[in-house]
Amino acid sequence: MVELSKSEWELMLICWELDGPAAREVHAESLRRRSRDYRTVLATLNNIVCKGYLRVEKRPGPRNIPTNHYLPTLSKRQGLERRIRRFLTEDLRSDPEHLKLLAELLERHRR
Repeated sequence: MVELSKSEWELMLICWELDGPAAREVHAESLRRRSRDYRTVLATLNNIVCKGYLRVEKRPGPRNIPTNHYLPTLSKRQGLERRIRRFLTEDLRSDPEHLKLLAELLERHRR
């Protein structure tokens, strides 16, 4: 699977929260966090589908017109694990000093 961009990740989190939302629902929720054009949200959701993180399911919508709903192909936990693993290997390069600093920051964060 190709990794998600920051914008894609933000929408992916919304899809996990809303349990199979339509694009308009994702757009409405994303507006609570930052301003986004509906067409941008739709294009970003389609990018996420192409990357394999979401699949599209057609469901009856208003006036029985089929509406695309976006369903995650992996659990939120699996997605988070992938993202954290990438951070550890690519950003921190699994360097013991970097990992030690991360452990210290996590310990401070818990307090």
